[in-house]
Formats: sequence, structure tokens, C-alpha cells
Amino acid sequence: MALLGLVIRWLVAGRARQAAARATRLTGGAVPDREGRANLVGLASRGSRQVRGAGRLVLTPDLLVFSQWMPRKDIVIPRERIAAVDTTRAHAGKATGARMLRVRFTTEDGGEDACAWHVADLEGWLAALAGT
Repeated sequence: MALLGLVIRWLVAGRARQAAARATRLTGGAVPDREGRANLVGLASRGSRQVRGAGRLVLTPDLLVFSQWMPRKDIVIPRERIAAVDTTRAHAGKATGARMLRVRFTTEDGGEDACAWHVADLEGWLAALAGT
């Protein structure tokens, strides 16, 4: 059992390193205003059948980037497209007991969408995104 636990930790750490490297590439190596682990609840446009997942959430002066560990997925939101930032307990057909960070934004084609994440320091993320 201990060996299995070590293998799982090693695999998770590898996925975390890969997500961090993807996030760095997507931000062009910009120095982040804020970054940390986050759990994606989902994109509103994809409904309730999408897979939740842990990953790296990075905020730079120009971008909000989420790189999910598994399944491997990246979400890139230019800050000028962020329309609103708030909290919610339900998103994309999924309800939780904890408040989540929700970011509403304009898509490339002019539509509207939103993402929600569980983050450790919700108030810190709200403050960092307040100026967008």
C-alpha cells in the first residue's frame, strides 16, 4: 500500500509540473500577479457533463490561465475580456457547499461564458481580479 501511495504521489506531482510548465508557456513567461492550485468546476457553456479537475490557475497583467492536470486542458482568458468576477455555490449544473470563484467573460466570437474554480484563498483571488 505504501508503494502504491508513493507511485500515485509521483504521478500527481508529474502532472502538476506539466500543468505549471504549460501555464508558463501560455503566459509567455510573464511574472504572475497571482498563481496557485485550483479545482475547475467547469465552463458554463459545456454544461454539467464535463469533468472537474485540479490544475494551476495563473493571473498575469494580461491573462488568466488555467492548466488542468487531467484531463489535460487549458483555458486562456485575456483580462480585457473579463466582464465580471464574483462567487457562487452552483455553476454549470453542479452545486457545492463551498463558495467558488466565478469569472464571466466574453468569448472570441463575442458570446458570453463563465468558469468557476475552488481556490484556497478566495478573497485573495477576488482582490487580485477586482481591477479587471
